[in-house]
Amino acid sequence: MPEYLAPGVFVEEIDSGSKPIEGVGVNTVAFIGYAKSGDYNKPTFITNWTQFCQQFGEEENALTTALCAELGMTVSDVRAAKKASRKGWAAYATETVDRAARAGKTPVKNFSDFLRKHNIPSSSQPFLEGGYLAHSVYGYYQNGGGRCYVIRVARPDDIKALSYSPDGVKSMTAAAPAQLTAGPLLLTAKEAGAAGNDIKIEVEHVGDEGFTLKISQGTGASESLGAKDKPLTADGAAGARSRLVTLEKIAAATVVRPDAKTFVLAGGADSLPAKTGNAALAPPGRRSPTGWRTCAPMTSSAMTRSGRGWAVSPRWKACR
Repeated sequence: MPEYLAPGVFVEEIDSGSKPIEGVGVNTVAFIGYAKSGDYNKPTFITNWTQFCQQFGEEENALTTALCAELGMTVSDVRAAKKASRKGWAAYATETVDRAARAGKTPVKNFSDFLRKHNIPSSSQPFLEGGYLAHSVYGYYQNGGGRCYVIRVARPDDIKALSYSPDGVKSMTAAAPAQLTAGPLLLTAKEAGAAGNDIKIEVEHVGDEGFTLKISQGTGASESLGAKDKPLTADGAAGARSRLVTLEKIAAATVVRPDAKTFVLAGGADSLPAKTGNAALAPPGRRSPTGWRTCAPMTSSAMTRSGRGWAVSPRWKACR
């Protein structure tokens, strides 16, 4: 209610009856489906067909794998360099190949030679076999469409391209050995990988400066280094022979024998697939236990089956 700060007579008009529903814009559409290029799982604003072709119609997979094979780059390196260039795939690939040719880092003479070698078409259309996204957007603009958002989702060929390695074998990171520090000693499992994480080191003091080590792994192998009559010392323990671990002296460490207790090696990791371009599939949204969702999660109640695809609210359509 209004606040009156002075005495007097005031007239207050109060609207009666229901107000008409205000109009809202219905000229913005969203398309979800397969495309040849573009960001994955990220809404991209498009205002015309030419812009769609530039964003989603380039030969991204073919150029990515060809650059990896020709220049020995990884998929993640190619994608990072392309993003930093702020250019389309064709422009970035042209510049990269021509620069490599001038520097003698590739046997091809120029970008045209590169395209012929890897059987990549010099001109590309956004239409994709088995996908209807480009056809839907084209029809939208042919019928007077104006504004739309396009979300590209990954198809099996995209996953394959993102995981590509030049030798045809998925590259692996080296297995990391389990380690621990005990006094001036660095103990490392001889068998790299997670298998070394269950190796136990029992330290027992002997006299004022000596000690012994009992090394065991699970319920299997065990051994002892040093003895009551001939114990190890902080200076001489490095290099002692063991079937399970290697012992090294840590440079600049204080030469004091390890504490009398049980240590357990940790940090061992098995070899894993090397980093590929699969990070491109993670959108700036929420992550669920089963993977990444789109930026605007859709509920089943908001979706209805429509022909070849799903209709998401009255003006959203997802193409296969």
